[in-house]
Amino acid sequence: MKHAQTLHDQKMDGMHVLFFISTDNEGKKSELTGIVESKVTPSGGKVETIHDLQTLRERLHRLAKGIEVAVLVAATKDQLGDLVGLKDFLGGIQIILVVPAQDKETISRAARLLPSFISPLDVDVRFVGDVLERMIRHRSYA
Repeated sequence: MKHAQTLHDQKMDGMHVLFFISTDNEGKKSELTGIVESKVTPSGGKVETIHDLQTLRERLHRLAKGIEVAVLVAATKDQLGDLVGLKDFLGGIQIILVVPAQDKETISRAARLLPSFISPLDVDVRFVGDVLERMIRHRSYA
């Protein structure tokens, strides 16, 4: 019975979201930060925000256990390549990926991360919040 209680308690805890957005992306940084936090924190969740690739790499090299969703924002195609290089450390984590462009090459490269959702930076980023909200809602019913 204790095991069932532990699982129940874990479900009641808020979702842990890893949010990566570099400081290179000042234009969308505050908007996306507000969107992510507004969807996660009201349900008791935690947003772990990281602003540089080295810190992200170090964080993922530690045990990524507990991170359920990663919202990753690639400001450039080079940055997207760096994120794709971290694929092995993102296993078991649902990914929302914001990419710098919508061209075929960029989307093909982004798909290597097996994201649940891909959004280009140049469209309304509120869709990221909508998808994140659905993930949170789905988790609470699971």
